[in-house]
Amino acid sequence: MTVFKRYSAVYDLLYKDKDYVKEALHISEIFQKYGVNQGSSILNLGCGTGKHDHILAKMGYKMTGVDMSEEMVEIAREVTSHPSPTFLQSDIRTLNLGTTFQAVISMFHVMSYQNTNDDVEAVFKTAFDHLEKGGIFLFDCWYGPAVISEKPEKRERIVENDEMKVIRRATPELKEKENIVVVNYDFEIIDKLTGRIDKFSEKHSMRYFFVPEIKLFCENRGFELISAENNGWNLEVVGRK
Repeated sequence: MTVFKRYSAVYDLLYKDKDYVKEALHISEIFQKYGVNQGSSILNLGCGTGKHDHILAKMGYKMTGVDMSEEMVEIAREVTSHPSPTFLQSDIRTLNLGTTFQAVISMFHVMSYQNTNDDVEAVFKTAFDHLEKGGIFLFDCWYGPAVISEKPEKRERIVENDEMKVIRRATPELKEKENIVVVNYDFEIIDKLTGRIDKFSEKHSMRYFFVPEIKLFCENRGFELISAENNGWNLEVVGRK
């Protein structure tokens, strides 16, 4: 997914206020609820810069993170922690590690980047093939009813540190017949040391889902849908192999 090539350089700054510890604790609570205990092996599909992986590893989980973006994986590997997760660069739609895990996760709406049914089915197959029998697949995605009722709006986000200031403007296009929101990002990055201004644009196509179709994707791949809970635009799904 080449859209993340330049995005990766400012990714952690844009999400510096994201509470990864709270989210990792929530993931761990779900693991405990469904019998995935500390010490279990976990595969993270779409790990980004590895924030969740490092925190969950410190909790005792054996983490393997996979992301398509080589830049994201390099950033994840630069963080030193003990124990250290394993990070791999690969396409989660075609991944084949030849081993199984007790849980597979795919967070921060990675599933919504799978725009076609073939893409979604491929990720479900990856999760299924890498799970032990009885293992769980935890992921989140954009929730269709909330997207339709609340409608995406133009947004601007400004973040900065000692080195740079980042301005991100988001202009969404709702494509209801395709269940897609195309988010057009315009970035302006100001180097505080040199005064240099770098501008670039990216397009992120995000698919939103409805629970009946999620149930169908689960059943077609051999998962039992055991939970589908939404909070605004976020739909959190748990399936069991």
